[in-house]
Amino acid sequence: MPRAVRGLDGRMQYRNGNGWLVPAVVSTVVLLLQALWAVVWSAVTNEQTKLEHEIELIQKEFVRVSLFNEYRETIGVEFKRIDEKTEINRKDNLLVRSTFLTKDEYYAKRQPLEEDIKRMDDRITEIRKDFGSTYTLNDKLKELQDQLRQIQDRIYNAKVSPAATIPSNGPR
Repeated sequence: MPRAVRGLDGRMQYRNGNGWLVPAVVSTVVLLLQALWAVVWSAVTNEQTKLEHEIELIQKEFVRVSLFNEYRETIGVEFKRIDEKTEINRKDNLLVRSTFLTKDEYYAKRQPLEEDIKRMDDRITEIRKDFGSTYTLNDKLKELQDQLRQIQDRIYNAKVSPAATIPSNGPR
């Protein structure tokens, strides 16, 4: 084996003149490749770090599609509920408008009633004046007390003598 190596070394020397040129070129090429690989690797890892950082920012700032779809469905349900309530309120509003009167309609319908009430009040006042001038309150109370005494007497007499009958024409 040493002989083969020596023979190889001799042939290399013969071809390039010096024995150190080929290993120096190979070593230089390997070193250059290692330096190039280090630069490329550094750039790749740097870009990877930047990308990971940007992904984190995107995840913090933006909503995921699944969360957005869930939110959209929830909002859709809420909008439907609000639409249903709005429809119910609209129907109630129509019912109220058809059932109740506006102020102007109320006053227009109330005017004849107020006139009738005023005529009745005037008539009641007139009747009170007529009644007050014919009878006084004390006279009327005495008359009612007399009628009450007569009824009590008849009831007492009916209990005492069963043969007595109460007249059919009643008190005067």
